[in-house]
Amino acid sequence: MTGLLDFLRRRKEPIDFSGGGEVNCLECRRIEAEGIIAFFQRLSGGRLDLTSELPENDPLAATLNGHVSSLERFFASLMENLVQVSGSGRYLEQRVGKLSRQADTQTHSVRGITRETDRLNEEIHALAERVSGFAGLTQDSFNAASEGYSLNGEFQMRLENLKAGMLRTIGAVNRLTGLLDSVKSLTEIIDESAESLHLISINTAIEAARAGDRGFGVIATELRALARRAGESVREVDRIVKSVHEEIKAVDGAIEDSASVMDILIGDSERVGESFAGINDFARKVEEEGVSIAAEILKQREGLGSVAAGVQVIFRASEEIQGEAENTGAVATQLKTIVGTILEKTGSLRLRRHKRAVELVYAMDNRGRQVSSNIVSDKYKGSVREQGFGEDRSQKEYFSSLQGGEGVYVSDIYLSDASGRLCITVSGSTLNRKGDRLAVALDLNLEGLLRV
Repeated sequence: MTGLLDFLRRRKEPIDFSGGGEVNCLECRRIEAEGIIAFFQRLSGGRLDLTSELPENDPLAATLNGHVSSLERFFASLMENLVQVSGSGRYLEQRVGKLSRQADTQTHSVRGITRETDRLNEEIHALAERVSGFAGLTQDSFNAASEGYSLNGEFQMRLENLKAGMLRTIGAVNRLTGLLDSVKSLTEIIDESAESLHLISINTAIEAARAGDRGFGVIATELRALARRAGESVREVDRIVKSVHEEIKAVDGAIEDSASVMDILIGDSERVGESFAGINDFARKVEEEGVSIAAEILKQREGLGSVAAGVQVIFRASEEIQGEAENTGAVATQLKTIVGTILEKTGSLRLRRHKRAVELVYAMDNRGRQVSSNIVSDKYKGSVREQGFGEDRSQKEYFSSLQGGEGVYVSDIYLSDASGRLCITVSGSTLNRKGDRLAVALDLNLEGLLRV
């Protein structure tokens, strides 16, 4: 035997470690610090002594030992960081859930206020039409009279003031409706941001396992962008709510002015009845219509009070959402720090150097089902399936070993069905947000690994 690589090339069949039957060489076992040669010796109970068949201090065996030890340390560190990502992701999901519920509450409040302002707007428009009719009715009264022209002029001037006040009220309500529509749009943005954060927190661990450096960068960027977007939306809601308060004051002031003018007009209508003996019927109609319009104005003030109370609910919800957005941003910052650590460790592995050795990278759930597509080396594209979602990989029996806790495991040497090459599989496990165990695995061909 000239070396480990030649020995492994000749061993096309599973190695018999038991003496009485084959051990499934796909079975995962934990490798310890003694290295792969001592690992084989321990695993076979001393029956397989690779060192007796290899030259002393074989360089390829030493290289393989070094790479496996490096991969073990890398995976142990990576899994530790993924546990932190998973924990932060679960916390982030809780905060996002609360943020989403608050956004739903705010959206419901805005919709209710929008309906109330729409109703108020319609009633004020109808009231403005009645004021115009009231003006026509009084004009008919004055046209039927032959005296009292000074009173006519004063009455007409007050009617014009009332009409101007109603127009100001309509304008303010229209602006109020527009502002509430803006709040509604912003709460929809907050809802979308919360849902996006929810989806990212669910997939963080799997995407982190699959995508390497680029995936971690994308995840961190998305988290920061979404947290910033939610925060900006909340600040914009706060600004608009303050404007709504100003518009409500304007509407209330306009309605109060209209009510004052209406009270004066009712008194004038009584004087019209006294001054124009020949138009008693017109005067009675003017008085009745004036009283009815005054009652409608008071009703609008009550409706405006309901809108003001609803805006207060939105204001309080906006403050709560802003607080939750700040908490979410803090968690995203924590995730960014963890991801930065993982990026640093990933960089230390120098995956480009191991490009010849890496055949597949994928993730599995606790049932042995593949839950990610295969990340395939360019060298093997076309000769290896690049997907694999749902593929049953339970024959590798990862989880019979991994259920005991966190760890890094290296499989026995096997002949890959996918590529026909001698391979080992290095895997590590962590918990996803649901508490299920997730394994991240690298299939490595030994020939490429020994030539790195």
